[in-house]
Amino acid sequence: MRLRWVVVAVVAISALGGITLGRTDIPGLERFSDYVTDGVIGSVSAAGIRVAPAAPAAIPVSTSLTLQPDGLSALSQPAVDFLATREPQWGVAVALPDRGTVYESNAGESFAMASVTKVVIMATLLSQSEAGQRVLTDADRQLLTTMITESDNDSAVAVWDEVGGATAIRAFLEARGIAGITPANASLSWGDSTATPAALVQLLSKLWAGVLLDSTDTTYALHLMKAVVPEQRWGVSAAMPNGGAASALKDGWYDAITGWRVSSVGIDTSTATPVIAVIMTRDQQSMDYAEDTIEGASARIGTAVFKLPAQPDVQPSGVLDPTIIHVVDSVDGDSRTVSGSCTAQSTVAPRPDAWTCSTASGVLDPCFQVAPDRTAPLACAAAAGDGFVSLHPTTPLPSIVWTADWAHPWKVTLADGVACVRQPGPQVNDDGDHVTYNCVGGAVLVGPLQRGTVWWALESDDHMQTFTDVRVVAVTY
Repeated sequence: MRLRWVVVAVVAISALGGITLGRTDIPGLERFSDYVTDGVIGSVSAAGIRVAPAAPAAIPVSTSLTLQPDGLSALSQPAVDFLATREPQWGVAVALPDRGTVYESNAGESFAMASVTKVVIMATLLSQSEAGQRVLTDADRQLLTTMITESDNDSAVAVWDEVGGATAIRAFLEARGIAGITPANASLSWGDSTATPAALVQLLSKLWAGVLLDSTDTTYALHLMKAVVPEQRWGVSAAMPNGGAASALKDGWYDAITGWRVSSVGIDTSTATPVIAVIMTRDQQSMDYAEDTIEGASARIGTAVFKLPAQPDVQPSGVLDPTIIHVVDSVDGDSRTVSGSCTAQSTVAPRPDAWTCSTASGVLDPCFQVAPDRTAPLACAAAAGDGFVSLHPTTPLPSIVWTADWAHPWKVTLADGVACVRQPGPQVNDDGDHVTYNCVGGAVLVGPLQRGTVWWALESDDHMQTFTDVRVVAVTY
């Protein structure tokens, strides 16, 4: 099975602290004002926490992920209403890291984790390898694979004993600043380890943000959780796009004297709004009833997340008046000239002077107005990011109501100077990887930008067989 490389970064951006208003030198667009933010490359400390080198005071660096709690009703009142009809032994925590918020209900209650404990056991083993306490062997990897992807209990017992049991796990959690998870005292009762939903969503958020494990082990852990066998991909997957097909998941369940204890956790990063969800139950009348509770709440939460307005990567300073035309220099002299019809606002660069245009050879987006004259040629960004094409509209540009959405840069520049232009409709490969930007030279950027003080992208130049983390030094809106 091919290992899908996933890059994560510390998410921490202050209000206007990491924003520089400036201009990039774009052929044919010398008078075009761009919103640009610069990033600095990060490193991995001995503790496995991604940190950045010394940076200007205006760009503070963070090595932690801060999530402000809010009630679940602030995200999904339908989920709250649904849960009110269910047996009351449940707890929910849903983190949206790009919004810095975790939505909770009964999230401070402790529940038995059952097989969700295996995520904690895995993280402990990987952290010991990072610290030089052990060398991760092929046998270790085989145990981790069966423990996570198949939820094999014998493998869990073996890894629990190997890491040093509850004592070692408590030490790992304390070192990562995670309270609210209590490992059981004996290897044969690891499933009785308890956690609050608030603690588990914190652990998973730290995993997602790259501050629980180093980047290599983060990739590996998420890979295993994404490879969970199909029959165990239920629960909070109902809150994820495409039924959680591309999500990192782990469920746990067992029948106790007082009823079923069933929990489900997951991380989805396949869209611009990452979702980290934890739903735990106890004393349920049946396994099916517990699953219905978790999936019913998850489906309503997923609907709410889907309807959320786009979250800006960087909010421009001041208000961009939609009546202002940002005049660009002529693209005369560019040998590429086409004709076409421009009838819709750009989906790539949502600005009042940017359009989607149809030509005989396909769609060009974004196309920028060169002058206020609605019959004048437009400067269209080439699909590969290498310059601009002069487009002559076959009909005057229509008057449309402009809507702003600053969620995605239409162009990014990598540390090696390569420019990449956002695609209006991402392609998706068999593994659920989304191609979001095409770059000069044929490489592509996959998935959403990893935002924060340090900006990263995921690049592939071999038909998405392998992935490389690359630094983003500028984004253009």
